[in-house]
Amino acid sequence: MAGVPAGYTIEEFDFEHLPESDVDALLALSNRVGAEREHRHRPLTREDLLVFVNMPGEVQKRFMIRDNSGVPVAQMSAGHADDGSNPHLLRVRLMVDADHRRCGLATALIAEAVAIAESQNRDSLTGIVFDTMEAGGAFLAAIGGERQVEHQQNLLSLKDLDTDLLHGWVDDGPSRAPGYSVQLVEGAYPEEILDQMAHLYFVLERDMPAPEGQDPRQRTGAEVAEFIAHFLRGGEILTAIAFGDETGEATGMSQLFRRHSDHETWLVTTTMVDPAHRGHALGKWVKAAVNLEALEKWPGGRYEETGNAE
Repeated sequence: MAGVPAGYTIEEFDFEHLPESDVDALLALSNRVGAEREHRHRPLTREDLLVFVNMPGEVQKRFMIRDNSGVPVAQMSAGHADDGSNPHLLRVRLMVDADHRRCGLATALIAEAVAIAESQNRDSLTGIVFDTMEAGGAFLAAIGGERQVEHQQNLLSLKDLDTDLLHGWVDDGPSRAPGYSVQLVEGAYPEEILDQMAHLYFVLERDMPAPEGQDPRQRTGAEVAEFIAHFLRGGEILTAIAFGDETGEATGMSQLFRRHSDHETWLVTTTMVDPAHRGHALGKWVKAAVNLEALEKWPGGRYEETGNAE
């Protein structure tokens, strides 16, 4: 284990074997940091925490730092894909309680990540910093990190949603995209389209901006099913999928996710169209269709959030 400042201890852990009191303490830490990071933070529940930290398809090591009273005040996860893709990368997620910053805790946690990377012959650490938290950017600069992809988080008040515009996009869909149709799926994807959805996720990762040297992951249909089932433990999913009428091929999609614990917020997980099928306004059609479906099936919504790489 790496050294930590006096008055603190560091340990490796996994959520499955933690006492409930420690899970609750880590949840509280996550929510305190989240409230700093997001201007309209919606507190995570324990269910949310366990869904979002235990992502399928990843191998994770986790560390926490406790203060002298035994309370967790910092945590880190260091993980990589379980399929062998991007063997040079280790993904790091790190947070330190505001009252315990500038004490060397993040440095001690990063040292653990470096040790893991070296033991696995990985030469790069990757992660996310937020402009809303100056400490994150300062720490990145201090350790020689380099910003590579900028993301912007967008928020839409649903009372400002132009439903006439959305209905127009849906009504015009068949004429603007002849030979295509859009179907809505609630929850898990039908088994017969899993491989097609896996292709769309690959195209999405392939075409969106990514850090230098990070390759897209090719998932199987079974892995996509596992991924969706995992998120359904913590919320609801609606997906509008565009298909070619003659081929039955899935050509694009738009998806919304709503946490069980927060019915006011819809999260846009993706909107994409395969490049071979662009130029027919399919993106507008699927986005409009899934939003209109959510307005009908998800009462009480107030906001829609989405992130876009710049």
